[in-house]
Amino acid sequence: MLGLVTYCYAKGIYGSSEVAQELRNRMQQNSIPDAKTIRRFRRLNRGVLQTTLEKALRLIRRSRRKKAPVPAPGIESSASDETIIMTRREAADKIETAAIIDVAIED
Repeated sequence: MLGLVTYCYAKGIYGSSEVAQELRNRMQQNSIPDAKTIRRFRRLNRGVLQTTLEKALRLIRRSRRKKAPVPAPGIESSASDETIIMTRREAADKIETAAIIDVAIED
């Protein structure tokens, strides 16, 4: 489930109901987790989800960078540090957005 939730967050699908719907659309199985199970999983595994999402976002950025011009020498290390910070913040923002969406729906 970690990979599926990470994939959805990276694509911009945040709410547990939307994640469950995406899984139903993509998988032809009877054992698809419901929104409540996804919310519980996310709460219990927030740290692991954060780390996995950061890695996924870094891979996405790295693949996009390969298509961009190569930076001048000496710039890469500071850009790399900045990329790590930005990726960490982006992952945290996506997880927080998902939590906010679910709280709004539950109330």
